[in-house]
Amino acid sequence: MHILFDARTATPRFYAISRYTAALANALAKLFKESGDKLTIVRHPNCTFDIPETENVMVTTCVAPPDDPNGQLPMKRLAEQLKPDIYHTPHRMCPTIGYDCPIVITIHDFSPVRCRSEKTPQESIAFMASMSTALKTCTKAMTVSKNTLNDAKAIFPQFADKCVAIPHGVSEMFKRVEDEDILNRVAAGYGYSRNSILYLGSTMPHKNIPKLLKGYAKALPLLDGAELVLAGYNCNKTPHLTELINSLGIADNVKWIGGIHDSDLTAVMSSVRAFISPSLYEGFGLSVLEAMAVGAPVACSEAPALKELTNGAAVYFDTNSPDSISQAIVNIMLDEKLRDQLKTDGIKRASEYSWDKVAQATVELYKAALK
Repeated sequence: MHILFDARTATPRFYAISRYTAALANALAKLFKESGDKLTIVRHPNCTFDIPETENVMVTTCVAPPDDPNGQLPMKRLAEQLKPDIYHTPHRMCPTIGYDCPIVITIHDFSPVRCRSEKTPQESIAFMASMSTALKTCTKAMTVSKNTLNDAKAIFPQFADKCVAIPHGVSEMFKRVEDEDILNRVAAGYGYSRNSILYLGSTMPHKNIPKLLKGYAKALPLLDGAELVLAGYNCNKTPHLTELINSLGIADNVKWIGGIHDSDLTAVMSSVRAFISPSLYEGFGLSVLEAMAVGAPVACSEAPALKELTNGAAVYFDTNSPDSISQAIVNIMLDEKLRDQLKTDGIKRASEYSWDKVAQATVELYKAALK
């Protein structure tokens, strides 16, 4: 079996999907090194990962971005040259020009449909059109959670038999950092207090940051000055959010630290008192999984994907209620017995996820696509 894996989404421009693509490419490369099968990985010049070539694993470069329609032709020519048994694109950007082999895609979420308020009608229509084309063209589609699988079946029931849920894994690097000097240094370097609750993600509307800020403001008088840290490469300090923070009187307690270097992620997550995810909708929730893996107590919304992922190893709150968010923050920041239990439960739950398992399940999906 020869797999052509299109890893061109592993660039900073596709931040969350980039991490998924890089992790899956590495896990597949590890698996294929031990087998007689072949794996060809196609990277973009701005690629965020490096994989040494072996007898079974080859790496090549394509300068065309994966979401550029003109980028389909170079991939088509490469496929004609290599004659793979499977072409896998870890995104819904499925080629519209025919391949002489089965095509596998990855579906990450349906936010343009489930969160219509943050998209223009034209954007939602374009998403539905491209997803419909991708599902019609592909042989198999892997979704990153059972929740996303349910969305796929509900929105595109005619393609339900093509879809299989294969959740994310968590990298082995996500182990708790215990060295206090490292933890103090990383907190000082990013400019936040160790007595903090961390949010990591974007400020897109479905991430529900305004309700988080209102809930935090209600909880703050009980928190002995504990800070709310807002982080992420797309966690933008917008005028609207700045105005809200000022009106709530919490400007001195909210720290915007921007993007966190991958090499610092485990230390940052280990250094804070708790982690919070107030999302209205998620396809999976990778940052929540990583927080659990390092033993950070997690509070999160009752979004179906997050409840599926955490499976009881978190404090839950009503996404639409600042009072509910406030109570969850107070509980997770002040109740030491609860925090210890969440740490234990989170690490145990995260141990059930690994990229090795994802790679093995993906290979089984490849085999099913060949039948």
